[in-house]
Amino acid sequence: MPKGWDQFSFGRRWFWPEEAPTISSDVLQTSQLLSNSGQGSQKVTVDKDLPYPMTYRVDAQVADVSNLSVSDSKSFIALPNDKLIGLKSEFVADAGKGFPVQVIVTDPFGKLLSNQKVHLELQQMTYSRITKVVEGSRTEQNQVEYKTVATQDANSDGSNPQTANLTPKDPALPNSSNVGRWQ
Repeated sequence: MPKGWDQFSFGRRWFWPEEAPTISSDVLQTSQLLSNSGQGSQKVTVDKDLPYPMTYRVDAQVADVSNLSVSDSKSFIALPNDKLIGLKSEFVADAGKGFPVQVIVTDPFGKLLSNQKVHLELQQMTYSRITKVVEGSRTEQNQVEYKTVATQDANSDGSNPQTANLTPKDPALPNSSNVGRWQ
């Protein structure tokens, strides 16, 4: 999250019953000898298709000939893009009423960027339960379906958040809510 914009949400969210994708926690494990001056280096390749901002942690441990060791860790955040979209809104909208959403686009350091086009979609979430048959056994499973009920394009401003006002076109169905979800 860029500094100074704590009240905004950045990145994809997974609402119940969705789950974030499973990603392997180990990227690289290697051993190497240090130079005579006690130095070494290792490149860590960051995947080009990150699904969302990810924290990478590099752990290093050095042992000498007497098997005494020291270790250290450093972390860095890898971003899927050099621009971050931030949204600020209520969680639930009333059918037929405007749903204001504040929009910003920043660089990784939190500086507002201007003239960045952002496409917003207000989506209705409909929850249901399905029965899944696995190896002859029935299992109840929750699911959610999304239907876009309003869209709007916005241009970012380099000095202030912009407000888009999305108005749901369809009345809320029983068992559903209109949620500001962007993709």
